[in-house]
Amino acid sequence: MKLNRQALYNIFMFTILMITSMLVSSYLQHEAQWDFTNYHYYNAWAFLNNRLNVDIVPASVNTFFNPLIELPLYFYIKYFNDKPDLIYALQGIWVGLTLFVFYKIYTLFFNMKDCLSKILVALALFLTLSGEGAFSQIGSSSNEFLVAFFTLWGLYILFKMIKFPETQTLKKFFISGLIMGIALGLKQTVITYCIASGLMLMILNSYLNKPIKSIFFFALGGLISYLIINGYFMWQYWILYKNPFFPFLNGLFHSPYFDNFNYRDMRFLPPLKYFLIYPVLWYLPEYTIRENEYTDFRLTIVYFAFISIFIYLLKNHKLKTFFKQNKIEASLYIFIVLSFFIWMGMFSLLRYALIIEILSVIWFTKMFYWLLNKKSIIWPVIIISIFIMVLTISVFETGMPHKKTQEKFLNIEEIKLPENTLLKLYGFPTAMVVPEFSKYAHIRALGYLAYNCKYMEGSDFVERGAFRKMRDEIESTHKGPIVIVYMNSSFIQNPDITLLQKKRLECEQKKEKNILPDDYYCSFGPCKTWNILEDALAEELQDKYFCRPLKNNFENRLTICVPKELKFKILGKEDEVPELNYALLQ
Repeated sequence: MKLNRQALYNIFMFTILMITSMLVSSYLQHEAQWDFTNYHYYNAWAFLNNRLNVDIVPASVNTFFNPLIELPLYFYIKYFNDKPDLIYALQGIWVGLTLFVFYKIYTLFFNMKDCLSKILVALALFLTLSGEGAFSQIGSSSNEFLVAFFTLWGLYILFKMIKFPETQTLKKFFISGLIMGIALGLKQTVITYCIASGLMLMILNSYLNKPIKSIFFFALGGLISYLIINGYFMWQYWILYKNPFFPFLNGLFHSPYFDNFNYRDMRFLPPLKYFLIYPVLWYLPEYTIRENEYTDFRLTIVYFAFISIFIYLLKNHKLKTFFKQNKIEASLYIFIVLSFFIWMGMFSLLRYALIIEILSVIWFTKMFYWLLNKKSIIWPVIIISIFIMVLTISVFETGMPHKKTQEKFLNIEEIKLPENTLLKLYGFPTAMVVPEFSKYAHIRALGYLAYNCKYMEGSDFVERGAFRKMRDEIESTHKGPIVIVYMNSSFIQNPDITLLQKKRLECEQKKEKNILPDDYYCSFGPCKTWNILEDALAEELQDKYFCRPLKNNFENRLTICVPKELKFKILGKEDEVPELNYALLQ
């Protein structure tokens, strides 16, 4: 079969993008994720070894996320752990696939027979990767590129049918929904884009040949694939916890294993009174939309540019004309605007805005195309060059990692625990040690956590309710040795109570000024019950345990504590790291 020129060009682009993405991922080695240490690695292992309710909530809420999305990286580590460069390259596959789908979407918005449009492809792809949300996640276990690939693939089918109405079939709408439903089943934060795409089709129903049937088949496809991907876990959680979405939506299902409220991560949500101007505020430390400082300003530009476009069209009575004459552009506009507002209202976390960031590149490239088509291109070229330089310098300066030299992707010191060891995990991220310690003996892990105080009505759900009863019963009936792993700087190595009190006072003042929401729980260290648990842990460690740092290449704050009588049997005689100062634990 002879391939036409366009097919050959697609193959060329696919090959180039895949190779480039894998090489960039291997070079950057961005995996320093807190979430990897906490649950990405553990969840895949736990699923394959049927550990649900064997270990008691070792990774808090994240213990119950769909583990299927974690399996590729888990198997990479299992078979290629001593080849970290290869693992990072394999992780880059999802970046390459996402870039290729973005390229295909790009071809819907530009005339690819035009020389300038072809040249701007390279710029568009560069802008896609240089976005702070994208760049910081290349090759990491956050899995945002993985779900972005499926989401953008489904959107590509929708955009193509909107641009070419004669190609619309119910089967294609179903397939588009099916593909996006896969993304939602794997990672439910994709709900932002599923809702936005459904609303987009409803708003632009005049673009559809059979609007009601088309939207129905799109939704049906999404529901079916979501249930295929997530249905088993929903059934498991219903049987075990009486909530198919456990631990979410518990205000509806009232599982005894969780509080009766609908949990969500509220760390980055904007105060209601600042909602509409939030894209200006999120560069301030108290309003940041990522765990680190945020410096990229392209999402802010898109936000205010799109609002300005809407006001201009509305004021000049050109809104209807725009939607009639620019179907594909109107579809993109509506989707980005809807996604932006839904994302801000539900999450406001940069990682989850990756698709908005990627699709906004189309708009930037359109603007560049318009500028470069002017009679005099000197000033447009200067303006564009300065814009791109300023846009990317801050991103690369904050996002470039220190090149790591490591023999293994995951390197945790080999510790052979005795059979029937009970492993108590205080604080997180700590769960990644469970799979590694389980290589040599049958163990059981119990979570003792405090991190979610500020979001979960005063203390972590493993400290009360049905899980607390399970944990207490296991501990009271256990006959074997007990080993403790804890985060020594998370909560029990800072004895300065006045500092904690000062932080809590500052937090309460921010609530009074509406900088923080009223339901934000101001806790830095102890929860309502954590100070009691903390004192008990310190006393137990001092009297019965030998503690030292746990050597690993992901989290340097991990500490392992073993019974003093088993010190040499478990840790050996290589006490290269001095024993901890117990005075810090009181």
